Amino acid sequence: EAIDRAAALAPSDPGLAFNRAAMLSTLGRHRECLDAAAIVLRAAPRDAEALLLRGIAQAGLGDHTAALASFEASRLDRADVHAHRAGSLNALDRFAEALAAADCALARAAQNPDAHYQRGVALMGLERAADALVSFDAALTRRGEVATVGLDRPLALRIVEARARDTTLEADVAPQVEPVSDVVQ
Repeated sequence: EAIDRAAALAPSDPGLAFNRAAMLSTLGRHRECLDAAAIVLRAAPRDAEALLLRGIAQAGLGDHTAALASFEASRLDRADVHAHRAGSLNALDRFAEALAAADCALARAAQNPDAHYQRGVALMGLERAADALVSFDAALTRRGEVATVGLDRPLALRIVEARARDTTLEADVAPQVEPVSDVVQ
């Protein structure tokens, strides 16, 4: 509320707009964050952090193509940026690219729970449920129960268990073949 009052007093101040955008992003107020980031980007079109905030807001509003463009324009090579890229790529069903982005994030910060989660989503999209389960568990280990992991992990587990049951059933119903003797009597 105080930041909104300050923004009303100085609506075009880029420093204030940046702080406002960061706070709004944290609060999930994506439309307002996008507006505040636009003020910053008018004053400094290549501001990497403002481009990142714009991308996060665009992704939050469902515009993942625009979000990817903002993440790329930021030119930031950090785990959090690669994890955000992976999330937008997953949303666009570009799972192989999302997996590469998540792996890139994990190469920079092996403990990043968002990267582990996005890796799991990408692996589910690539129909690799057992591997996805490992990534979801890694995300939970690093952050605790998260709503989205809480939804995706059980699905991965059901798929892995179903495949295990199918494999067992196939082995149980496989035809038994009697050995053939080469000896004629």
